[in-house]
Amino acid sequence: MKKIFFFSFLCAIAFSACDGTDNTDPVEDVFKGVKFEQTGILSLSMNHKFNEEALELGKNYVTAQSDTVKFDKLRYYLTNISLQDVSGKWFNLGNYHLLDLDVPTKHKITLNNVPAGNYVKMSFLIGVDSVANFSGAQTGELDPSYGMYWTWATGYIFFRLNGRYNGNNPLSFDLGGNNNLPKIEFDLSTFKIKGNNLTVNTEFNLASIFHSPHDYKLTRENDDMHSATYPGAPLLKDNIKMGCFNITTIK
Repeated sequence: MKKIFFFSFLCAIAFSACDGTDNTDPVEDVFKGVKFEQTGILSLSMNHKFNEEALELGKNYVTAQSDTVKFDKLRYYLTNISLQDVSGKWFNLGNYHLLDLDVPTKHKITLNNVPAGNYVKMSFLIGVDSVANFSGAQTGELDPSYGMYWTWATGYIFFRLNGRYNGNNPLSFDLGGNNNLPKIEFDLSTFKIKGNNLTVNTEFNLASIFHSPHDYKLTRENDDMHSATYPGAPLLKDNIKMGCFNITTIK
């Protein structure tokens, strides 16, 4: 009897192997989002564009509102990269990075010691959180010597864009103030990526700052902005938050 049972057991295993049935635990392999199986490294690589063109300083572009623009400077803070796990808990990785279009080495952020976990959302701020904005050590890339701090008003410039439009008209945006702090959030649940050294390739489409969701025509709205109270500031905040950033791939 024992021999018959053992023979039947072997046949069942052979049949399962032949018909392609996977006997591994499905719970282990079924996940959504970005999964770090142990403490790992997360990089965020930024690709700057104007619609379908690579964004270059000194080059002419046309906005959705038919303004011709060219840019001399683009700088912005990208801080507080955070990950939400499947239980709903957020992990703030606590970074403060200044990105500069004119400095290619400042197009990528690398963070070590990411906790192991399965993450379904990611967020970051374009600017500086309220605590660091008004207190704390002004060191590293928060050093005021970078020129991204309003000494006369107290607080950081979150986003700076300088250039010209419609000929030689000056364009100067300095966006700051706690009420004008864009928070960008991505759904990672459409991805299925495992690893402990992952790069999130992210696209920043500057064209969207002029039309999504608010139409921003430079001959009608502020073209010169240097405080938190300008009427155009909330429009730019919304456009940065809702229209400019997109994840292309995670590898």
